[in-house]
Amino acid sequence: MRLGLILASGALICAAGAALAQQVPVRSGEHDGFSRLVFMLPPGTDWQLSESEGAVTLRTPGESFGYDTADVFRLIPRNRITALAAQADGAIRIATATGTVHAAFQLASGAVVLDILDAPELPMPGSPPREAPRTPLRLDHLGTYWREHTPPAPLPAAPAAPTALLPRLAPPDPRVREAETELLAQLSRAASQGVISAFVTPPAMAPAPQPSGAAPAAAAGAHLAIASQTVFDRDMMGSAPGPQLLANGQRCAPDRAFALESWVSDAPAGAQITAARQGLVGEFDRPDPAAVERLARTYLGLGFGTEARATLRGFGLDTPAAGAIAYVAAVLDELPVPDSPLSHMAACDGKVALWALLGRGTAQNEAPNLAAVRRSFSALPVPIRKIVGPELVRRLLALGAESDAREIGSMIARAVPEGDPARGLIDARIDIARGAPAQAEPVLAGMIDRNSADAAQALILLVDTRLSRGEPVDEATVELAAARARELRGSPEGARLLRAQILGEGSVGRFSEAFAALAAWPAGDTPALVQETRRSLWGLLARVPDDTLFLGQFLARHDQVPVEELPNLVRLQMADRLTAAGLPGPVRDLLAGSLGRTPDGRVALAAAAIAERDGPAALSYLEALDGSRATALKARAHVLLNEHAIAQQIFAAAGDLPSATAEAWRGGDWGFVAANGSEAEKALVRLYDLTAEEPPAPPPSPADGVAGFRDLIARSQAEREALTRLRADFPEP
Repeated sequence: MRLGLILASGALICAAGAALAQQVPVRSGEHDGFSRLVFMLPPGTDWQLSESEGAVTLRTPGESFGYDTADVFRLIPRNRITALAAQADGAIRIATATGTVHAAFQLASGAVVLDILDAPELPMPGSPPREAPRTPLRLDHLGTYWREHTPPAPLPAAPAAPTALLPRLAPPDPRVREAETELLAQLSRAASQGVISAFVTPPAMAPAPQPSGAAPAAAAGAHLAIASQTVFDRDMMGSAPGPQLLANGQRCAPDRAFALESWVSDAPAGAQITAARQGLVGEFDRPDPAAVERLARTYLGLGFGTEARATLRGFGLDTPAAGAIAYVAAVLDELPVPDSPLSHMAACDGKVALWALLGRGTAQNEAPNLAAVRRSFSALPVPIRKIVGPELVRRLLALGAESDAREIGSMIARAVPEGDPARGLIDARIDIARGAPAQAEPVLAGMIDRNSADAAQALILLVDTRLSRGEPVDEATVELAAARARELRGSPEGARLLRAQILGEGSVGRFSEAFAALAAWPAGDTPALVQETRRSLWGLLARVPDDTLFLGQFLARHDQVPVEELPNLVRLQMADRLTAAGLPGPVRDLLAGSLGRTPDGRVALAAAAIAERDGPAALSYLEALDGSRATALKARAHVLLNEHAIAQQIFAAAGDLPSATAEAWRGGDWGFVAANGSEAEKALVRLYDLTAEEPPAPPPSPADGVAGFRDLIARSQAEREALTRLRADFPEP
């Protein structure tokens, strides 16, 4: 019962500490024989204690906390603990007096207890052992934590040495040190779980003297085969507090790095931000990392990703916790998230699974832990659910997890009351994610004229929906996007509205206005979005059906083409259109780099070379390539080289008999023409007897008299008719 009360009280105090948003309170108490400090760390926090000359340092790997030590020396004197000082790396240094030792353990609540004890006194030689008095603990302060923990009794005095000479001591075995560290960690954990009662004793006395001249012990392995684990951790492997190890070798990020629901309260946003801004700069105008993280997390909990990123950037904070904050902020602002180890943790059984799924790229296909995703989403504050919910639904549907997507949609619907303008926006996002943009468009069109914060989001979605279906954006919508972009200039919404304006202009062929607006984009503002907008605008130009419009816009700014940014498909489309228009010159620049070495790029370059009547260059590009287009281009290259027989064979093998017949005609293969040509061609071959193996008979002559004239006239009429029919087979140039 007493243990239950202790743990319950500890949980309440730990919850109060969490409300201070990573500001760790430090409690103190004075007792006979030792002074005690209690560091109220969050549950599951890893900690390390290191000793140096006259000090003990507490560290929390992977975390950076601030420590509230204002009341420490109000309750204890400075006879054992002389000072406490926060370190730049987030640790805290406890200066200790000479003649003291220390002992530490962790409670189930996560709090770390540090005792600074008087070192045991060694009696004078010949004096009997002296037993230190054991007095009851004073429970004036924080009795909840150390009611069951009494100060240890000093060890009995060792008998006097028979000789005045100090023998040589054997060096400690590093393997034993390693085993001791592991056992102490597991014993502390067992004590926090209530499995054992921990009674901390002072460090063991020095190892037994080694006689002078004794042979050193044989060298042993570098590691002892020892493992320790508490019964709770053994029986509850799935719920052990240690970080989960993924198949890719990564350890899952802890939940506290993504606990947005614990970073804010029900107080007004302004009051929370004001409180979080306190204490950002400490002594010597140095920023307090824990305070900066606290402010950035407050912004995140309220849904202000831009402000959170600006806070980290403004104070130059570069800690593991800051990396997680910046990652979540980018997801909230719907910005491209750079490849991060966090994006590969979707399989984790914790809060990081949600954010990994939301931030990972299309190339990452690890199966996500959908149960962890649902749990994490349900714990989010309502404003954050409204922001990330529709995108989460879209990604779940793309994974084929329809039931999970419906459950997330239901969570969003329950969080937003009927009649709230945000409800319509969320429903529209879900419809778009489910592949039903036609249902979403009327809802969005009815929201864009409202004077509300959701109107800008609705306008952005409306434009994106029409562009994704390849439909033009009407002029009124484009003008509204331009006006809202000017109104919200400098914000993430303003940048996305500017993108909507630019791409809307391009969707109706107003590329001059679109490129002018792109050139006027504020320098340094959302560079990733600028790059995506430029890429999309050039993609629209590549697909515009009007060749005159395409050529005019391309040639006007051919030196501005962002070749390295454009998708390969867009570059190939523009190259083929230029070649077809008889302007192959810019093609080599468009296909520069690795694209020009791919099969598709080589075929496009070969087509441009043929347009320039450069047969050898075309054949060099087409070497070892197959496919119908490559085959046809090879034949055309041989035509340019007057190698009609080779061209005829290639065309015939490809099944292109008209082209093969044309090359047979040019090459004089009359047998092929007679077998495969048109009726007019066959008639001409027969008329002149071109397939005869022997020279044909001489044509009629006037020397043959009247009969010769008649034969000559008849032959002339036959030739005229044959040539007329042959000419009819070829269209006018």
